[in-house]
Amino acid sequence: MPKILLLPPEVVAKIAAGEVIERPASVVKELVENSLDAKAGYIRVEVKGGGLEEILVYDDGEGMDPEDLRICTKRHATSKISQLADLYRLSTLGFRGEALASMAEVSKLTIKSRKVEEETGYELRVEFGKIVSFQPTPFKKGTQVTIKNLFQNLPARLAFLKSKRGENARTLEVLKGLMLSHPEIKWEILAEGNPSFSWPGGSLKALLSYLFSVEETYFLAQEISRPPYRLELLLTSQERVYPHAKNLYFFVNSRWVKDESLGKLFSTLLRRYYGSYGYPSGVVKITTPPQFVDFNVHPAKWEVRFRREAEVFSLLEQGLAELFSAKKRVFMAYLPREKSSPEEDLPLTFKTEEERAPYGFLPAAIKKRKENPDGLLNRQENLLPEERAQFKLLGTFSQAYLLVEREKELWLVDQHALAERVIFERLKKKKTFGVQELLLGKMVRLTENGFLRYLEVKDTLEHLGFKIKELGPQTLLIFALPDYVPPEEAEWILQDLLENFQPHLNLAEELLKSTACRLARKKGEILSETEKNYLLEQMFKEGLFTCPHGRPLFWRITLEEVERRLKA
Repeated sequence: MPKILLLPPEVVAKIAAGEVIERPASVVKELVENSLDAKAGYIRVEVKGGGLEEILVYDDGEGMDPEDLRICTKRHATSKISQLADLYRLSTLGFRGEALASMAEVSKLTIKSRKVEEETGYELRVEFGKIVSFQPTPFKKGTQVTIKNLFQNLPARLAFLKSKRGENARTLEVLKGLMLSHPEIKWEILAEGNPSFSWPGGSLKALLSYLFSVEETYFLAQEISRPPYRLELLLTSQERVYPHAKNLYFFVNSRWVKDESLGKLFSTLLRRYYGSYGYPSGVVKITTPPQFVDFNVHPAKWEVRFRREAEVFSLLEQGLAELFSAKKRVFMAYLPREKSSPEEDLPLTFKTEEERAPYGFLPAAIKKRKENPDGLLNRQENLLPEERAQFKLLGTFSQAYLLVEREKELWLVDQHALAERVIFERLKKKKTFGVQELLLGKMVRLTENGFLRYLEVKDTLEHLGFKIKELGPQTLLIFALPDYVPPEEAEWILQDLLENFQPHLNLAEELLKSTACRLARKKGEILSETEKNYLLEQMFKEGLFTCPHGRPLFWRITLEEVERRLKA
């Protein structure tokens, strides 16, 4: 008997639907993109039961003729292309004609639509691939699509979905990107009947500020034009960074894309300007004639291919260089300040010089050194002579690497990584920690994955000393935290912990690593001779080889290697 069989049409349809519609967030993305293509000025999205019970998307766009509405759920029915050549000059978000057909196969779908010049609207109802009714109906201008009982006929797909709350978080994350693609549009987003986002329309900078709770003054903007491309950058400065790149959004011809090669390249370029501080939040917009870009790469249209990749990468490099030119505001390296006036009777700072340990080791909540001589730090002067490692500090290279001579070897030591490891080791040796209550709560915005991770580990966080209240979708408010966590770094540390945490890791230890990273001096900051020697003393005395995350602390060059290379 032959082994190769032709699949039944209903099986083919469900397989195709699975490529486009992975979860409720996929449905919302496809429907909203159709609304944007319809030139909508207002879009309303409602999600119930995590999107499995109901998804409703309304737009005030141009609407559909009855004839178009009748066939719009047929596979490959589209108004966007008519021949193969159209794929290479696309100006719309949707074009394959698969989205509505896929939704119709795996849900109960209802579409109401009316063009402004028509006297009445029409309603189409389809249940799991079969047309149930098509009839006139009173309706305002535009289109409304309602999806109910999503994946009811595919129980295997339901088993792989998250909780209702988790699916809502994913949907809201997708909607953020879609909103940023068209900030001029009015948006209303509701989840389980509660408003999540309400945006009247406005500038991209104002929308970024609204979505990520970042003041507009933190954003740096740059536009450059290099035909056939135009680049727009809107990024937070080094003063407002995140421990991940998940708040960076890329748009090509107003289409939100998640292209891996583009994201990796841009992250590499960002390191020149942000170093180890973190990643900015913001938007990268590339505009080019349709023939220079291909969106027909992935069924869900997330990826993109440029005809001239090298030119695009060069454009990004130039854009960042101009954004952070001398005329722009940049983060200044730490410089010790001399006292220019006597201390005030009632100083406005909560830290005195006596409370500050070297290179920012101690948060304000930890007791003074004089009250805690066996605390996180002991200066090298307190070590006995026989305990001191033998080395000679020669200097610093690029304000980032310590040059050390030891036993006929030259050591290049990463000062930030070493400071991070020393702090981490001191924190690990502490047996007990207290909890510090915050006078004003710290708000933390998370991505969908970060929020899902929070829901999984929130009991552990509470045990570690955090007191957290959920304000809304993906938004937390911290009321208390462990006393070794600096309050001013709480948002960054919690984001780093939740956005990058892997289930197999120890949460308590990862919290110490994140805290150590923020307390350590950064690359380029100037250390005193005492600080440098203290760090090196600890490295040699305790036999430290890597930072808390496993990166090497140093590179050794033997005298023999130097002599061999310098011989004629």
